Amino acid sequence: MSTKDPTLGLHLGEKVRNVALDRRRSVANDPNMLTDNISYLRQARITSVQNARQRRWSLRTASYRALLLATVFGASACWEVPVNELVPDGSVSPDGSSTDMATGGDGGPGPGPTGWRWESPIPQGNNLRALWGSAGKSSDQDDLFMGGEAGTLVTGRSTGWKVQRSPSSASRTILAMSGYVDNGVPQALAVGMYDLSLLYTNNQWSDQTPYIGTGDGQLTGVWASPTPGEFFAVGTTGRVYKVTKNGSKLSFGPEASGVTTDSLFAVSGVAGASAPDVYAVGANGRILHRGLDGKWTIEANGMAAQQLNAVWVGTGALAGDVFAAGDGGLIMRKTGGSWSFERPPTTANLTALWGAGDELFAVGAKGTLMRRKAGAWQVEANGLTSELLSAMWGVDRGGGSITVYAVGNLGTILRRERDTWSQVSSRVTSASLSSVWAASPAEAYAVGSDGLIIKRTGAGAQGSWKIVPNQSLVTLNAVSGYIPSAGEADVWAVGAEGTILHQAGSVWVVEGGVLGVAELTGVWVGADSVFVVGRGGRIYSKLQGNWNIEQGPMGPPITDDLFAAWGIGSSDSRVVYVAGAKGVILRRDKNGWTQEASGLTSETIVSIVGATEEGLSAVGNKGTILKRIAGKWTSAMARPLVQSGASGVAACSVPKSTDLWVVGTQGVIMRNSGADWSQETSLTNQPFTGVGCGSTTDIFVVGPSGLILHKY
Repeated sequence: MSTKDPTLGLHLGEKVRNVALDRRRSVANDPNMLTDNISYLRQARITSVQNARQRRWSLRTASYRALLLATVFGASACWEVPVNELVPDGSVSPDGSSTDMATGGDGGPGPGPTGWRWESPIPQGNNLRALWGSAGKSSDQDDLFMGGEAGTLVTGRSTGWKVQRSPSSASRTILAMSGYVDNGVPQALAVGMYDLSLLYTNNQWSDQTPYIGTGDGQLTGVWASPTPGEFFAVGTTGRVYKVTKNGSKLSFGPEASGVTTDSLFAVSGVAGASAPDVYAVGANGRILHRGLDGKWTIEANGMAAQQLNAVWVGTGALAGDVFAAGDGGLIMRKTGGSWSFERPPTTANLTALWGAGDELFAVGAKGTLMRRKAGAWQVEANGLTSELLSAMWGVDRGGGSITVYAVGNLGTILRRERDTWSQVSSRVTSASLSSVWAASPAEAYAVGSDGLIIKRTGAGAQGSWKIVPNQSLVTLNAVSGYIPSAGEADVWAVGAEGTILHQAGSVWVVEGGVLGVAELTGVWVGADSVFVVGRGGRIYSKLQGNWNIEQGPMGPPITDDLFAAWGIGSSDSRVVYVAGAKGVILRRDKNGWTQEASGLTSETIVSIVGATEEGLSAVGNKGTILKRIAGKWTSAMARPLVQSGASGVAACSVPKSTDLWVVGTQGVIMRNSGADWSQETSLTNQPFTGVGCGSTTDIFVVGPSGLILHKY
């Protein structure tokens, strides 16, 4: 478990300046790029919604309002998001033997092999940074192409998506995308970190890296000119390239040499009489213009110091105008050959622009959505999402029918049509989840902020998550339970302000109200007992129906924060371990508490896991793994944590098995089946907060902003 919500992605303008290049890693010949076709899935069905503010007003309501809606919802008492079956595309080898990544696919859900699947958000939860589309006759027929962090690619329509990601390219974010349609067939170019370049042709993506550039910088913007097969790409240190597509290959030539060393973040243009009229913008208010003579020059020099993240060249009623947007709500307009400032109603960092006719749209940080009509800017859909929005694309179908799309953090996909913005992506909840526990493949519980408890019933693709009403409004940090040989699971949750909740039949009740208000962080449930740990060395137990304050071992009192609790047995044979800050590990048997592993590590222990005392593992910060063999704790190594520099944050053991699972920061998932730790191919680099083991083939993982992964 984890009690802190990790910081997620920053705005698009920071996509380069907040990334430290790892120059030790060569990406020029990475054969595994784009080889893992994760999934095909249909849009989630969500049946009802209420928001968190309304829930605080009435403790009896059954659900929060999720920030990400589906396009169809009904009137049931709580949200229900059916789990979608995902079908890997057989045209891509799962072992990385191909450098192509197939896309598309319109087959329906099927059984498929065991693998990790997104259950929230849908279609996926990686931060999206790039968007382009191919217009259909209606919005449901628009083909969208999206890219983002960890090499994620999402393609499809609002009625079905294909999600793809390369497990070998965790640091290669896709930052921009553009394309054109050739004889009814989309052709696209995506660019990104380490001069990543991906070409979409013949209905599949292929890795061209680092064909454009040198392989050690960032390509941050790309624009497809009106000439089929011609692109302009920009990047760090003022680099500009003219790129030409030749069949399934690219050729490029540098332009604007020596014009600026400022990093450029966006490029756009329109057709000209003899050559495209192109603009690029970037750091320090830099604006470059490529005239009809093919030469690049600086414009509006010194007018703005803020970073510019987006540029759009007007068409239709705004033909001849150019707009640039950036940090602090900055919007600049060029009209009649002169640049000036506009005054939008926001100070949020703006990241993308798109327009048609006399309408212009802008998006940015904190879910900012704006529209410019008749020369005036207005905020739209305030509160629809709080996520950073990074990219836009749209289509003008004529007759005033304009459809606009925006994408951003945590897989957010929005669509505007008939003057209304709506969610295309969906989540079970937008609340951060801190812990998950599985009683079986068909029963799991997760807890999180604002007293959130969600329960999953049903196995595999037939399962669904529902928000469970309870009377707590504080953050819940941990959930666990006991599985009897017959009857229902005994489930408990703990959290801030000394909160202890117990599922009693169909309702959750508060217990331990006289124990104190210290934050509680971990819980273990046995056949006849419950042990809870928390801040300041708190240890509480419920024995024979009564709550007790445990005193710990003899000597100075333990005041370090405790985060983990584990136990086995009952009555006089019961053994309980707790652990926490500074590597403290305490053991309790019928004779009382003793301290173990003194001085072995100073790192915080966040989880204890195992089937028996022999071989018990303690997981902690900075890759710490301790193991108990023959009554003694020793340091062990979990190679996946050490190699990634991640910290373990939660662990679970599979019932009636020796399998152990650990999740951590940086999207690390690892498994131990008795010998050594092996790393799973994760679907994201987002930091995880909890893991629950339902069976050897049913594992749940949770994280910030409603993130849920499920392996089945």
